[in-house]
Amino acid sequence: MKVSFFIIFCFITATLFAQTYPSNIDESKVPPYTLPDVLKMKNGKDVKNKEEWINIQRPYIYHLYEEIQFGKYPQNIIPIKYRLLEKDENALDGTATRKQVRVYLHPTDSTIHVDVLMYLPNNIKKPVPVFVGLNFSGNNQIQNDPGILLTKNWVSTKSKGAVNNKATDSSRGGEASQWQVKEILSHGYAVATIYDGDLEPDNPEGFKTGIRSSLKDILKIQPEEWGAMGAWAYGLSRVMDYFEKDKDINAKKVAVIGHSRLGKAALWVAASDKRFSLIISNESGEGDATLSKRWYGA
Repeated sequence: MKVSFFIIFCFITATLFAQTYPSNIDESKVPPYTLPDVLKMKNGKDVKNKEEWINIQRPYIYHLYEEIQFGKYPQNIIPIKYRLLEKDENALDGTATRKQVRVYLHPTDSTIHVDVLMYLPNNIKKPVPVFVGLNFSGNNQIQNDPGILLTKNWVSTKSKGAVNNKATDSSRGGEASQWQVKEILSHGYAVATIYDGDLEPDNPEGFKTGIRSSLKDILKIQPEEWGAMGAWAYGLSRVMDYFEKDKDINAKKVAVIGHSRLGKAALWVAASDKRFSLIISNESGEGDATLSKRWYGA
């Protein structure tokens, strides 16, 4: 499979590159480089109008990412069900309402789901815009809030407070510095997150228990036809489905955010699902936001 081969190839290449090629943090040493013209079509002609971009060039570029990097993106429309797990209108010292919602990803199997954690600003007229993003270690990591439900799924031992690949109470708030929840709320926006491990555990065997396997018959895509970042991106689309049903959320103003590989997932879902209004991808690296032809950085 091209996706699997590409990932292995990139890993080997990056390892060898790191061992033999120095990094550069000096602007004066950046050699000349030429970026490909995104408006130059495969036939050598320039895109002349909006219609040519939408119907020819954009699908061509998107297909390259499917073939080389992310794999297929599910096109089957699955009606979602959801359930409010918990709500506290006096969260974060009364400044926010905390909602935790379970979104079911399979029409009949209730064990396949993703849990959405949301903070909505109080004293702000609803519906409100929302920043939504995946997290690496469980919803409980983004705030030291005892009301957040601990994930019961596998977590990395690198995650703060993890014991035997399970989250514990000491896991709470481990990544809070990376989530400016109170700052966002103070400007009248909501914050929402889901744990990437609800969709696929972030380990080499994760696809066996993640949605690439559990939804393969529903989505009509085999696990090897797409990658983990595609599965994570797909989960964000399903959360968008939920936002369209939540009267507290302005589903026309949803910004998707992400860091590192989750920044890649944010870019991929925004390219695949046009309902997102804004994309903020932080340090998504080679193959995504980084200008890979420009030699700069560690």
